[in-house]
Amino acid sequence: MAATLVAAAAGLTACRPAPGADGFVGKDAKGVITLAIGATADLAEPVSAFRLTDHFEEVGTILPGDDPSTYLMNPGFAYFDEESVLAFARDRVLRLSIRDGSFLCAYGRPGRGPGEYIQTDQCYVRGGEVYVNDILSNYHVYAAEDGKLLREAPVAEDRSQFNILGPLEGEYSLVCYSSMSTKDHLFDVVDASGKVVREGSVPVDFEEARRQGGIRLGRYVRMNGYTCVSDDNYDLYRVLPKRDELWIRFDRGDYTQRSDRRLSVDNLKAIGPFFYLELHTDRTDVMAIYDLDSRRLVFTSTYSAQKDGVERYHTWGIPYERDGETLYLQPVMAERDLLVCRDRTEPDNYYIFRQK
Repeated sequence: MAATLVAAAAGLTACRPAPGADGFVGKDAKGVITLAIGATADLAEPVSAFRLTDHFEEVGTILPGDDPSTYLMNPGFAYFDEESVLAFARDRVLRLSIRDGSFLCAYGRPGRGPGEYIQTDQCYVRGGEVYVNDILSNYHVYAAEDGKLLREAPVAEDRSQFNILGPLEGEYSLVCYSSMSTKDHLFDVVDASGKVVREGSVPVDFEEARRQGGIRLGRYVRMNGYTCVSDDNYDLYRVLPKRDELWIRFDRGDYTQRSDRRLSVDNLKAIGPFFYLELHTDRTDVMAIYDLDSRRLVFTSTYSAQKDGVERYHTWGIPYERDGETLYLQPVMAERDLLVCRDRTEPDNYYIFRQK
């Protein structure tokens, strides 16, 4: 993105929040960012110091149309170039125009033959090639321009495992393993052929983390150009080809002392100088945005099932005024200078923004 998370956080000094502080960002001498979220999960009043239009401008839409070949149920997105994005669902990977969501190229198709997949899991573009990971522990590599199959590679000998593939620098990629694998809750760095070149050094025993309660993080996230994993202590590490580097530390404050409720964090995104995440407890859900420049919480949207008898689920999001209506958006991709948001009012609609 035009203003990276690390650059945006430059100059922050190490400090700790006062007990019960609502929002806090710090950075120590080694560049490790601390984000306090323990109090945020219990915010009763909304925070609205962030306006989407101050930082982004709409450049396109992906809306359901008459062509069923371009309709994707709950798609994920990945950056392709300044004019298009990759959109992927269970059975398809498509390149779509940023401007109007029109079809540009397809990569593979459902099946069990060459270049075919049972179910897609992740995809990304690198060096003129599109990588598609499926749940059968293979990745498929296609020519980015025309979708032609170039090669396939298994990422490990254990064919029963479930894995997630993410890009690293150079030709390297990251593979994470679930409890279904013989490499229970571990990860490896592999080269372009799928050969393991090193094992990850971060402990990722997420079953133990669940038993302990407290914060639970998604163990894999692509954010701000980095592929990251979280460890047993809920910290976020950037995975580099030769090492794993601590990047973001989550401070729970006194959350677990005040309550036995479990606090989980997911859907982390870097939005220019802003850090977006979703917090979940057994009582409520909160969308939150932290400003790494001002070191404060600038936006929250708290889910409330009903207020005055009116369903409020679709207003759990970032408000955006468009054509006289207020839409409520949920970021689903933030990469380079592009931000893709899902419309919570009309969940099949996606709006694409470019950083100003």
